[in-house]
Amino acid sequence: MTQPLTIVGLGGSLARSSRSLAALRVALEGAAEAGASTQLLDLRELDLPMYNPDDEREPPLPRRP
Repeated sequence: MTQPLTIVGLGGSLARSSRSLAALRVALEGAAEAGASTQLLDLRELDLPMYNPDDEREPPLPRRP
């Protein structure tokens, strides 16, 4: 018995109107229609210190452990 393929799409753009994230969603929808199990991991939902082109503030300083 063959297991369905699982595809994880990693969206890394922090821009509000990200075209790459929109394209990723379309690609994942197509993969799901073809029978794959899909999951979108949107980095905007994680609390990571990343560069945001829509944010004009200075980037945060690195934190020491």
